[in-house]
Amino acid sequence: VISIGERGQKKKLSSNFYPPLGNLGISQRRIKGKMLRAGKDQDDASEADRSAISYQSVDSNEEDDATQREKASRRKEKDPMKKYTRFWSRLRKGDQDVIKTLLLCAFLFLVVVRFTAPSTNPPPTMLDTSSSLRSSNSAKIQDDEDNYDPTLKSSSLSGQSNSVLEQQQLALLQVQQQQQQQQQVLLGQAQAQKLTEEQLRSQAVALQQQQQQQQYQALMMQQQAMLQQQATQMAMMQNVAALGSQSQSQLPAAGVAMPLAQEAAPEVIATNDATAATSETDATEETTVATTAETGGEGLPLEELANFEDTWEPYNEKSIPIYWHIPKAGGSTVKDTIGACHRLVMATEFGITDGHDQDTEISVVYPKPPGGVTDDRSPFVNVDTTTPDGIARAAKMGFADANLAGCVVTPFLYESNALFTQTGKGRLFAVFRHPIDRAVSMFYYIQVATWEPSYKPELKEWSLKQYAESDVVENNWMVRQLSNQLSGDLDDTHLQKALEVVRRKFMVGLMKEVERSMSRFERYYRWTYHVNPTNQEICRERMMSGGSNSNSKNKKEKPKPGDEVWDLLVAQNVYDLQLFEYVEKLFEEQEEFVKDIPDDFRKIDGTCCKCDPPTFPPEGFACPKKVDA
Repeated sequence: VISIGERGQKKKLSSNFYPPLGNLGISQRRIKGKMLRAGKDQDDASEADRSAISYQSVDSNEEDDATQREKASRRKEKDPMKKYTRFWSRLRKGDQDVIKTLLLCAFLFLVVVRFTAPSTNPPPTMLDTSSSLRSSNSAKIQDDEDNYDPTLKSSSLSGQSNSVLEQQQLALLQVQQQQQQQQQVLLGQAQAQKLTEEQLRSQAVALQQQQQQQQYQALMMQQQAMLQQQATQMAMMQNVAALGSQSQSQLPAAGVAMPLAQEAAPEVIATNDATAATSETDATEETTVATTAETGGEGLPLEELANFEDTWEPYNEKSIPIYWHIPKAGGSTVKDTIGACHRLVMATEFGITDGHDQDTEISVVYPKPPGGVTDDRSPFVNVDTTTPDGIARAAKMGFADANLAGCVVTPFLYESNALFTQTGKGRLFAVFRHPIDRAVSMFYYIQVATWEPSYKPELKEWSLKQYAESDVVENNWMVRQLSNQLSGDLDDTHLQKALEVVRRKFMVGLMKEVERSMSRFERYYRWTYHVNPTNQEICRERMMSGGSNSNSKNKKEKPKPGDEVWDLLVAQNVYDLQLFEYVEKLFEEQEEFVKDIPDDFRKIDGTCCKCDPPTFPPEGFACPKKVDA
């Protein structure tokens, strides 16, 4: 019975020792201690009960009991925890639970405060305050410590952190300012270097221009000597030709064949000394004329061509290239290379097609090309510069001031002077061909060229000899155009004027050197590719190898020097032959104008406005537009 009661009591105590939290918060040692103390109390009670049940004498046991109680009291007095045990046992169970809960909450609160409170120093004591006052002698510190507030201290700490951040920001700003100053210094050095380079470049350009002027002067002196020689020879040949014409009456009156005149010269000189003296006097006069023309004196001011620049003047990007088109001298090939390959804005007869001859304002147009429909068309100015009326219309519309054309094509030299002004000048170039070869090619061309205004169907039945003896054949066409003597007789003054015009105003090319001539024009006018360099170079190669209006299907046998037809054509082109001989020499000399520019200049610094992404030169470029077909 007792053991069962003890076990029940122990079980009851172990399960109800701390009802709010169960057995989780109490250690096993404390539980065992409680159970042992409860067991002892029960043992004492059971001993008393057993003594009562056994009917032992009370008297005999009183001394023992008293002795035991004294010992127990002495033990309890010696152990203070016994008092606590008795106090705790007198409390009710609910009070014990409340006290335990309060103690546990207080413990948890202290733990939370310990780990969450900022690690700051405790408030200063009065002793610390007095010592800080003695050390700093500051009343402000005394007031702050007397009125101590943790929130104020945390705000001061945040203020200190803010001041540190401000100092860091100031340091960063100083670093940035130093970097900006360094950049400004570098920028100033770069500008100074650029200015120095520009000065050196301008000095180099000035030196180059000075050297070119010296070279031009040397060329002019050479040309003067050559013209004097030519004038002397020409005077002698004309006198001999006049005498030869009396015995060679079968020759045409328009001129004398050079080979026949030269064959008659020795015989005439040997039989007539008076004629030789006359020839010498005439040669002296012709030398004077040649000298006047060469020096550009008052005799040949070339006022009718005042709006064209001289060839030796420095390059000016505002000057408009003007191509003097000589028929059957490779002109169409050069013209199409400039327009179709370089894709420059052209001023030709094609600009007034598609009804643009009715336009009242000058502009760039994209007329439909013949022989096919395409949306990639070439640009043209809406004027016609190949007829006198068209030139007059273009001048009236303000062609020069508009500055729209990249190149002008015309066969009319003196009429086209009206297209330009002193502030917007033109710069001439042309391709020349041997006059006899050109005359033969012209004859066969106008037999079949139904699209040309000069087409003559009746010539299909003619022979070349008939053409040379007729009044249809051209007579010194180049000299007449260059001297502005389109009809009537020609004399030496017209030849001298033509030579002077070519020398001063023309960058010359040769049909037999068409590739070299085209390269020189590109370098002289600074033409480069800006649409699609690869395709443009392919187009140029095709033009240089095949040409335009080549009349390849109508090839005929050409006369040779000494043939009758050759001599007949020579008689009609005496002045043109002398002019062409001079042009051949001038072609070699004018290489000095572009000797410092690479041969493949057209490929240098090229851009592609038709590529993806498109590129453009710094000075700008109007890319040809696509037009709906």
